[in-house]
Amino acid sequence: MRMADTIVLALIGGAWLGPLLWLLAVSLGSPQGDLSLGPGLDNYRYLWDHGQLGPIWNSTVIGVSTGVLAVPAGFLVAYEAQQARAAPLLWTLVLYKAVPASALAIAAFGLARFMALPNSMLLPLMLIVLSNLFLAVLLVFVALRRLPRRLFDAMRVDGLSPLQQRLTVASLVRAELLAVFILMFLLAWGEGFLTGVLTPHGLRPLSAEMMTFTTSFGAYWGRLAALSAVSLVPCLLVGPLLLAMMLRLGERR
Repeated sequence: MRMADTIVLALIGGAWLGPLLWLLAVSLGSPQGDLSLGPGLDNYRYLWDHGQLGPIWNSTVIGVSTGVLAVPAGFLVAYEAQQARAAPLLWTLVLYKAVPASALAIAAFGLARFMALPNSMLLPLMLIVLSNLFLAVLLVFVALRRLPRRLFDAMRVDGLSPLQQRLTVASLVRAELLAVFILMFLLAWGEGFLTGVLTPHGLRPLSAEMMTFTTSFGAYWGRLAALSAVSLVPCLLVGPLLLAMMLRLGERR
């Protein structure tokens, strides 16, 4: 049985590492992705010289803002759901999650044009938060369900205000909330459709900026791979932290 588990894990690891290794190899080739000329850093120099790394800041702003907005909102909805008072809102989030991203983008773009709203990060940011809010609510809800029921009864008996009750519970699941924040950051960092359609060129994140290297005549695979490799760096740094936190939380429970 252990041998079978090892084989399955090796296949999963290979399926994950294979594309990444190919991505790194192509990023060291020519702008068209030709590897016959030998490895080099020309594609990365091109990104630096032409300011293509500027969207890193945009991606960071969108990722952090998504976490800052989604975690408190997810906690409040999950708290009400744990008290069996948020069923209609939960169903609304489920239905919203089921709507295709293309439909959301078209509806939001049409509404922005109709209302003459200025181009900014605000509209795609709100759509990203709403599309990931159900996941945040679900994860926080699971964390709250692990707390003993007598804790909530004791807070009411002690006369704590609703705000004090929520702050007390939030302090007890602060590690879980941090893990949800990191996950929301990673999900928003890799989102490229909504931001690519609804965000002006100067405010686009890295995931949307990759579209500039594809044309109707082909793609600059080397430069595209280099930009993709750069976009992986924060995920590779934050991802292990999220995994370590999840394992630690599992051991604590």
